[in-house]
Amino acid sequence: MDASDVTERLHTGRMSTKSDVIMLTLASRSAGVVTRSDLLESGVSSSTIGQRVKRGFLMTVWAGLYEVPELTNKTTPLFRAVKSVPDSAISGVSAGRVYGAPLPSPDGDEPVHIIASYRGPRTTMPGVVLHRTRRPIVEDIRYPVPGLPTLSPARTMLDLAGVTSITDRRLAHIVETQLTARLLDPDEVMTMLERPGLRGVAGAARLRAIVESEIDDEPIADSMLERRFAKFLVEHEIAPLRRLVRPPWFDGRRGIVDFADPELRLIVEVDGRRWHSTTQAHTDDRRRDRRAAAVGWQVLGVTWSDIIDEPTMTAEHLAATIAARRRSPDQAKTG
Repeated sequence: MDASDVTERLHTGRMSTKSDVIMLTLASRSAGVVTRSDLLESGVSSSTIGQRVKRGFLMTVWAGLYEVPELTNKTTPLFRAVKSVPDSAISGVSAGRVYGAPLPSPDGDEPVHIIASYRGPRTTMPGVVLHRTRRPIVEDIRYPVPGLPTLSPARTMLDLAGVTSITDRRLAHIVETQLTARLLDPDEVMTMLERPGLRGVAGAARLRAIVESEIDDEPIADSMLERRFAKFLVEHEIAPLRRLVRPPWFDGRRGIVDFADPELRLIVEVDGRRWHSTTQAHTDDRRRDRRAAAVGWQVLGVTWSDIIDEPTMTAEHLAATIAARRRSPDQAKTG
């Protein structure tokens, strides 16, 4: 049962008391888990809680922590863990699994890892590993699962970099998959690692080296990408574009573009850079785009991923752009 089922039971009168409504509403927001303090603050009395436990409506899972059995799902252990310690968040390997990181399969039952301030309870329920930190975690909290506080992808990578059983090769693979999935921002990682409180933590130097390696890794060779794009044009029966064209703003040294149709004033630039380019590369790209727009040229960017992962969509977009340029005689005049 989820929140929609709770709403249905409200409308059909299948809840006996206001307290039942409160219990189900609160529990539906966290995979069936609810704390005694939340119930009391919402107006449910201690005696009512005790009665619902006796009836089996609520199940006691830890001191001050209950579950509504019919609301539980695969995320319940995670909610159970963070609610067992106030102001905690999913961390480490558990956070990595929330983000879909390619971690080794667990050998048997795997504990849930959480992190919290040094202030507060020192122990938690069985099956939960509590990590204490003096460093603030508030700015690193994200909610990839609604209502479930989880360390950010960047902070999670730092946690994983500190796990000695995760090899450098495995960590590099994890970082690469997170970058590819656009869950991890290399700039965010580098900014995080510059915080005074995080510079010397376990794994910081290791993570920095791996992220720098991924950013600086050799891009797909221009010649290879250009050949693949030329083949792509033939495969999708798109009008051929000329390679290595010198546009009107070519100054004798810089400005040659990868592919273009001068009559249509259309440029296609293929980009093999993997994660993000340098500031200078961005500046050069923007300068080119401004020069092209000033004389009525249009610039399209195509990446390796566009060609390999989304060929149909890329081909349709390119064909539609060419058709639109042909229908605009003024734009298609040669400059």
